[in-house]
Amino acid sequence: MKRAGVLAAAMVSLLGTACADLDVTNNNSPPAPTGDPTPTQIESLLGGMFRNYYYATHSEDGIALAMSVAADEHTSSAANFAMIDFYQEPRRQIDNFPQYSNSPILNYTWDRLYVTLASARTVMTPITRATNPVKVTIGGTDNTLRARAYARFMQGIATGVVASTYDRGYRLDETTPADVAPTLLSHDEMLALSMAYLDEAIALANANSFTLPADWIPNEGGAISSAQLARLAHSYKARFMAWEARTPAERAAVNWAAVIAETNLGITSDFNIMIDDVNYSNGLVYQAYPGWGWWDLRFAGMAETTGTLYQTWASTPLGQRQPFRFGSVDARFPASAAAGAEGGYVYNTGFVGGNPDRGTYNWSEYADYRWSAYWSESDVPLPEMLAVELNLLRAEGLFRQGNLAGAATIINQTRVGNGHLPAVTAAGIPDGPATCVPQLASGACGNLFEALKWEKRVEVYGTTLGDWFFDSRGWGDLVEGTPIQFPIPPKESAGLGLAPYTFGGVGGNCSAGGTCAPVQ
Repeated sequence: MKRAGVLAAAMVSLLGTACADLDVTNNNSPPAPTGDPTPTQIESLLGGMFRNYYYATHSEDGIALAMSVAADEHTSSAANFAMIDFYQEPRRQIDNFPQYSNSPILNYTWDRLYVTLASARTVMTPITRATNPVKVTIGGTDNTLRARAYARFMQGIATGVVASTYDRGYRLDETTPADVAPTLLSHDEMLALSMAYLDEAIALANANSFTLPADWIPNEGGAISSAQLARLAHSYKARFMAWEARTPAERAAVNWAAVIAETNLGITSDFNIMIDDVNYSNGLVYQAYPGWGWWDLRFAGMAETTGTLYQTWASTPLGQRQPFRFGSVDARFPASAAAGAEGGYVYNTGFVGGNPDRGTYNWSEYADYRWSAYWSESDVPLPEMLAVELNLLRAEGLFRQGNLAGAATIINQTRVGNGHLPAVTAAGIPDGPATCVPQLASGACGNLFEALKWEKRVEVYGTTLGDWFFDSRGWGDLVEGTPIQFPIPPKESAGLGLAPYTFGGVGGNCSAGGTCAPVQ
C-alpha cells in the first residue's frame, strides 16, 4: 500500500475541470454554474462521480473506520481517524461540534457525497430541461441517455448512503432551485428518493444499450455495460432497503419480498474496484494493516472451539479483559491457538498493539489478510460489493418470511464451502463444543439466525462504509450507547443554521439500547 499522495485530485469542478481535493465552504444547495457545460465537460463530470462516492465510503479521511470500530468489526487502540472516540466503552456521544479536533472526518463523508450529487445536478439540469436540452454528442455519437442513466445511478447510491448514515439530508438535483435554501428530509424520505433515482437508472439502462467508459468506474471486470449497470442498481437498492432500518423492529418491517426481488436481479459476481493509489485508494485497509487493526474479539471469539476462553473473556469486567488465543473448526480462522497460526481469512499476528491506558478490552491478536496484496502493491482489486452480500440478504429475507430451509441452503454455501463447518438446517446449528460456530458469549450454540449473521459478518468484512454497522444496528447488536446514526456534520449544520446537536452515549438520544427522538 503506497500511501503517499494517494488522495488524488478529484474531477469535481461544477464545470468539469479537475481541481485539487475540494474543500467545500458551504454545501447548502451549491449554486449551479451559469451557462451550459459542453458535452466534453459533462462527460468529465460523469467520469469523476464514482471516485467521489468511493472516497466518501472508503477513505480513512471520512467516518468509515469510526463506524467499523463502533460496530466492533475491527479494533484498534489508535487515536487516528476518530477511532478512539468510537471504540471506547462506555460509548460516547458523537462530538458534533466545530471545535472537535476530528470534525474534518465528520465533514468529509458528507461533503464527498454532496459533491457527487452537485456534479450530477450540473449534468442533469441541461440535459433534462424541456426547452433546448443539451445533447451529449461526442464524435458524432449521442451519449445523452447513457449520461442520464449513469447520473441517476450515482444520485441513487449517494442518496442511499445519506439515508442509511444520517438522520436527515436534502434533495440536490435538477429540480432543486439554486437560490433557495434546501428543505431537510427525513432518512426515510431520503431512502425513497434513492429508490426513485435507482429505478429510473434501471429503466434507462434496460431500454438502451451502451457501455460506460472504462475510467468512469475502474471495475476489475472491465467497462460496465448498460445491463451490468442495471444489475448494480438493483443490488444497491437491496443493500439500502436493509441498511436504512435503525432498530430491530424497523429491520423486521423491511419489505423483504422486495429485497429478495432486487437481489434476484442483482449482481452475480463480485463488484471489485481496481486500486491504483493514484486515482483510487482504499483507507479500509487500516482495518487489517499490521499494527493498525485487528478483528475485535467480541465477534472473533465466537469462532472458538478449543475451550471456553471466549465465555470467560466476555464475563470478565470490561477493564480487566485481556486478549486470548484460540483455535477453531471454522477454516477461515486458525485451527490452533498458536502464535502466527493462519486460517483461510484470519491469522494470529502474535502480538497486540496499543496503549493499555486506552483499554486492553480492545486488544486482539487476530487480523484479516484477504486484502493483504494491497499492503505492498498497487493495481489490485478490492471489493465494493460482493455477490455473497446479496445472497445473504436473500437468506435473511427468506428467514423473515418463514422459509427456514431456503435460508439454510444459502447460509451453507459459505458456511460449508468456505468455513468447512457442519451444515445448518432449519433447526439451527449442530450443537456441540467441537462443532458450534458461532458460539455465543453465554456458551450457548447460536441458532439459525446467528449462523446467518456470522456468515454475513465473516464474508463481507472490510468491504465498504458501514458494512457491519448497518447490519448490527438493525439486528440490535451494537454496544449500548453506540450512536445508531450520524447527525448532519458541524460545517454543514452551521451553514443550514441548525443548533448544534448530536447522538449516542449511554442514555443519549438515538443510541443503541435507548430511544431515538427526531431532532427539529
